[in-house]
Amino acid sequence: MLSTVEEALLVLFFIAALQGLVLSSLVFFKKPARWSHRFLGLLLLVFSLSLLNSVLEESIHSFHAKYPIPIEFGWLTAPLFYLHLRYTMEPQFRWRPIYWLHFLPSVLFDFIFFLSFFLY
Repeated sequence: MLSTVEEALLVLFFIAALQGLVLSSLVFFKKPARWSHRFLGLLLLVFSLSLLNSVLEESIHSFHAKYPIPIEFGWLTAPLFYLHLRYTMEPQFRWRPIYWLHFLPSVLFDFIFFLSFFLY
């Protein structure tokens, strides 16, 4: 059982996660649409999902065993932050297919590992 202080902290973390989700959508769809805003919105979404994951792990016993939903993508933060900074610092920066390699660790460790672990 959780104490009242722990329950209050879980509620506050849940509110912070929801606030992060709203903020990420506001930044992502900000006008004029720029790629730096989109990467910052995705970065805020990843942080919010990570915070929501920690809240759900604490409040629901064996959360990942009952609900195998991948909502913590720790390997996505660095490439999103890097691309946000590149688009912010260099306005002439253009996307090239080689930049997909920045997302390779996330694909390997977050998605493939998660799917193989929970599906088998």
